[in-house]
Amino acid sequence: MTKLLRQKKRFQIQTNNNAFEFQINAIAYHNSYIYVTGLITENLTIPGTFELGNDVRVTTPNGHEQMFVAKFNHQLVAQNARLITTDGDSQGFGIAVNNYGIYITGELHHDPNDDGSGGSTVDFGNDVRVTTPNGHEQMFVAKFNHQLVAQNARVITTDRDSKGRGIAVNNYGVYITGYLDTGLGAGGGATVDFENNVRVTTQNGLTQIFVAKFNHNLVSQNARLITTDKDSEGYGIAVNNYGVYITGFLDTGNEAGDGSGGSTVDFGNHVRVTTQNGSQQLFVAKFNHQLVAQNARVFTSDGFSNGHAIAINNDSVYITGGLQHDPADDNSGGTVNFGNGITVTTQNGKTQVFVAKFNHQLVAQNARVITSDLSSEANAIAVNNYGVYITGEISHNGGVIDFGNGHRIEQINERQDIFIVKYNHHLETQAVEVVQSDYNNGEGRGIALSNNSVYVCGDDNDVGLFKYSLCNHITQ
Repeated sequence: MTKLLRQKKRFQIQTNNNAFEFQINAIAYHNSYIYVTGLITENLTIPGTFELGNDVRVTTPNGHEQMFVAKFNHQLVAQNARLITTDGDSQGFGIAVNNYGIYITGELHHDPNDDGSGGSTVDFGNDVRVTTPNGHEQMFVAKFNHQLVAQNARVITTDRDSKGRGIAVNNYGVYITGYLDTGLGAGGGATVDFENNVRVTTQNGLTQIFVAKFNHNLVSQNARLITTDKDSEGYGIAVNNYGVYITGFLDTGNEAGDGSGGSTVDFGNHVRVTTQNGSQQLFVAKFNHQLVAQNARVFTSDGFSNGHAIAINNDSVYITGGLQHDPADDNSGGTVNFGNGITVTTQNGKTQVFVAKFNHQLVAQNARVITSDLSSEANAIAVNNYGVYITGEISHNGGVIDFGNGHRIEQINERQDIFIVKYNHHLETQAVEVVQSDYNNGEGRGIALSNNSVYVCGDDNDVGLFKYSLCNHITQ
């Protein structure tokens, strides 16, 4: 078995033997520190203390999911943590860090009367508060300093569940993607107010992709909504000097309701894509820094395909996620065309891990698919001058999984494990690591890079952060 990296450190919380559930959804690295966000749940109705080690702890007030942010040093020793208390299920999904601070997005659910009225204040600490207007999950963005003291927060109000999934930051501002749901049925027409005279209007009562820009003090600058006639979501976002890039899935259905698709999705500024069927389609789109659409691509498959994460290096754009394509509906798979002569072939009807490379004009340069005989997908991607790294979950019914370029892993029996793959910039596999899970629930959720280490967050037997050293022949 080829090892990707030598595991140097591991932070692990054994959640199966205590009263807590702990989930890390996203990870970022900045100046020798690791920052993470996710959720903590106490399986009791009374307050409880959750220990992260090194005398760092938080207290949960109830049995709901609570959003948290935590800081570790580069040896994965806890430095600090903050818990944002709500009386509904809340969590952080995306995190980004720069010299100005730590930025988090996700969902807040706070309805103390449990009657859908909301209207209660969520306290982030340091006199930073937001008010929820109803009992639905609301998209939020929050800023902390590097000591995890809250600096500012915003909640974006909709009358159905909405969520921020991905977040990115640069010198121009803070960018978020996810979905908004106003819940007004087929008529739509509801206005969502991002404040500072920034508004979008929904056309129907379905979940719709949004991309929004804030300044570093979280004052809204701009927002765009991508309208489809079925539920669609933005997942990953990245930004560089060329623009803002998002990925996720488009689901247009069609008026006939027979899955034939053929619907046009308008990104604005004369940028449009056309779906070929009524299935969930992988997409990638580019906007300038004022969120004016520059380009978009959709990749036709007949199953549930999704771009979960996106990363940029120099003038190349990389996306990863899950690809499902079985046009004959006989578990034989089929060919997915990324354009510019770049294709991949799925070997069965299950969701498969993919990674694809584009130039900054979104012209495909290369793509790879990892074949497994059970549904698998990647959840996170990172890139540096040495290569491209992805993590997620790989499921296989025993036997050998071929990761390409001579790298193979054998799974003894049916299981779902965390995987990490390193590619060069041409997407040729360089090395592989699989973290086996005794509970068949392994999942890599986030990945971050320093100059000489790879950090991964996810679940194996319990919740963990994993640190690996880069291979010597790459860095030294």
